[in-house]
Amino acid sequence: MKSKIFASFTALFYLLWMCGILSDLLISFQLFEPKGLVLKEVFTNTDLTTGLLLLTPAITLKLISYPLLLLSFILYLIFIKPNLKKEGWLLIILIVIAITAPFNIYLLFKDYRLLTEIISLKPAAETVSLIRERLIALDGFPLINLFVYLSVLFITLMKPLQKTT
Repeated sequence: MKSKIFASFTALFYLLWMCGILSDLLISFQLFEPKGLVLKEVFTNTDLTTGLLLLTPAITLKLISYPLLLLSFILYLIFIKPNLKKEGWLLIILIVIAITAPFNIYLLFKDYRLLTEIISLKPAAETVSLIRERLIALDGFPLINLFVYLSVLFITLMKPLQKTT
């Protein structure tokens, strides 16, 4: 019973975190030109301070849901006590989460810093430079992370490498 509850929590926090990632990427990349991360001309003559407030729900969603995702996944593993030799799909997911967790936590710290700047209504130029820095820091990792975690969803649904007796 507890394993089903934690599996449900893991799925819920996974979906919330993925929604936060998608919306954050869509909003962030719309601010810049495709090459060089130069602010688009449309935004150069306007005050972006209020527009940057659109990022706060996405960033807040990521900051809350990722730690809860990790916690619920760990509790799920504790309660089901899996035999990872028989559940290869779960081993793959565990490896993916273990490899990407340090990078995601690093991005969460960057997101927290960005969120505090947006909420404190600092000048838009400083905040945009922080967004640019966050996009440059790990280069293509946010997109790779998105696709890897979408594959985790596929692995969870299809359960490949499951040993049947």
